This record gives sequence, structure tokens and C-alpha cells, in this order.
Amino acid sequence: MIFGYVFEFDQDVGGHAIVVDSYGGYPFPFQKTNGIVRFMHTVSINLRYRPIRFGWCVRTGDVAALRRAVKLSFTMWGGRFNPIIPVDDPALGDALIRLFRVDALAPTSDHEDVRTFIKKYKHLPWPFMGDELFVEDMRGEKRPRVVDISHPIEKLHEEHYRNNPNRNPVIDLVRWDAEDPLADVLLLSFGAMPDANEVGIDYSHLVRLRLNGVPVVIANGADIPTLDVLRMTLARLNTAFLRRHYVIKSRDDPGFYIGMADDFNDLVSFWNLRAADINLFFWTHVILSASAP
Repeated sequence: MIFGYVFEFDQDVGGHAIVVDSYGGYPFPFQKTNGIVRFMHTVSINLRYRPIRFGWCVRTGDVAALRRAVKLSFTMWGGRFNPIIPVDDPALGDALIRLFRVDALAPTSDHEDVRTFIKKYKHLPWPFMGDELFVEDMRGEKRPRVVDISHPIEKLHEEHYRNNPNRNPVIDLVRWDAEDPLADVLLLSFGAMPDANEVGIDYSHLVRLRLNGVPVVIANGADIPTLDVLRMTLARLNTAFLRRHYVIKSRDDPGFYIGMADDFNDLVSFWNLRAADINLFFWTHVILSASAP
């Protein structure tokens, strides 16, 4: 009997063994020399999991690739934290990869410069066979290859509507005119999903069905309405139930990013700052001019 526990000694290997608490406790390493048992120091390791983090590799000015990367991010649980990597600036790209600790690089722009950039990072291999993030299963239906927002959607549904189907909505579905000069800012700010024909899943319909999503339409040139602070948007849905690690210090108070709504670099910078879990609103010069006396 040692400290009230009965220990079983495994067979020595090179003078070392493991002491195991017969009551199901943790193993204790020890060293036995000349019949004397000496307990050794132990090391505790805590594992914390997070969703896979992609770095979207784009060429500067490729707005179509930027939009596609953003929309794909909104389908992924934790996708808001996927940075956009401009491959035309190798120093900036390398800094972003290290800062965000990305797990894989995705060639969003179809160009040789992007493929050349990605090849430099052999320690970040693409984790799948093929480049597609949505693939057909045996029934011919497309399925995501990473954890998608269907999981937080179902968890929110269970918490809010399972026993009270008439409960107030938890999310606003913001829509806008594709020709609106602020369309890209609205996309980055409020979120939108890729076409269901592309990914095989109608995420917008899923949100409306399971979370009673409230449509909010912003007319071209109209003021942006004040949304209900108690409801989230698609841009926030993919962060549901994810908690910031306690060692990470980030700004909790909201701030403003002042830039041009049609400037590619401003859009990328705005997205990456928000991907760092900094709460920002985009304030464009167009609005400043319109509101000036």
C-alpha cells in the first residue's frame, strides 16, 4: 500500500517500468536501481482541437477568387478564421501563413504563380486526394470533406427549437443587389453561401429551415439597416460554439476599418483582420463622402 493505492508493476525494460494504479488512475513513471524505487518527474499535456485552417492562395486583383474563398469559408465550421494569402507578395504571404498557423494551402486562383507559391511549403501538403472540397459519395450526392456548418446548425436547432418550435429566430439572412458598389464589403461583413449547384448543399435553405432565418434585404443604394444584436449572421454562424484559447489575447471591442470598397487589398486586409478574431466594421470612403455636409 503506497499513499492508499495498490500499484501493479509492469515488467522492467532497461531498468525502467510503469507504475499503474489498480483503481484506474494515471500511470506513474519510476526508475528502479539496486532495488530502490525512485519516482520520476511527469509532464502533463493538454490537447485542444480546432477545425482545419486553410490559407486561400490568390493573385492580387483576382476578385472572383476572393469571393469564392470567402463563400467557401462560410460553409466550414471555423471557416471565418481562414486567412487569404496574396501570392504576389511572398514576404506577406509567408508572414500570414506563420501567423495563422494554417494547416493547408488552397489554390483559389487558377494560375501558375499560385501553384509555384504553394510548392514552396512542402510541410503543408494538401490533405485530400483531388482539389475539390465537396465530392460525390456512393449515391452521387456531394458531401463536404471538412467539418461544415451543418453541425453548429443542428446544435443550435436542438438548443433553441427542439422543445419550443415557436422560439424567436437566432439568425438574419442578409441579401443585397449584386450590382451594389458595396457588394463585396457586404459579402465579407454579413456572409453568403456558394451556389447549391456548385457544392451540392443548399446551406441557405438549411439555415432558413432549421434556424428560422430572417430575410433582410438591402436595396442598392439604400442605408444598411441596424440588425438585431441578439441574432447572428452567416458571417458569425461558423464560429458558433468555438472558444478562443485562453492564451490568445485579442481585441474584444469593435473597431472600424477605413478603406475603399472596390480596393482588393483593402478587402483582403479587412477579411484577415476579422479572421484574427478582431471585431471590425468596414467604413468606406463612399459612405464618408455621402454623409459629409
